[in-house]
Amino acid sequence: MRIWLDDDPERDPPTTWTIARTADDAIRLLSSNETVEVISLDRDLEDQRLDPYPREITGEDVVRWMVVNKVFPKFITFTATTTTAESVWFWIYNSCRRQM
Repeated sequence: MRIWLDDDPERDPPTTWTIARTADDAIRLLSSNETVEVISLDRDLEDQRLDPYPREITGEDVVRWMVVNKVFPKFITFTATTTTAESVWFWIYNSCRRQM
């Protein structure tokens, strides 16, 4: 499966991707029994709240969930600023190092 997280209905994924319009949708897909080959994460998700977070969530929160639950697609893309992308890779790298 290929997951495309983007809340903007103007941006649709290629036909071979599964759309997730919310972080909850993306996490549900990641939790399924299907192998996720690729996930493309939008950073800014318009005014979404992910329980139990009382603040606006982002694609970074999906990455945090992946790290905590040790669910890693083969490839991750992130539409974000360089700083955000660096922090995401830092979380994943440190998670993998702790498992060694």
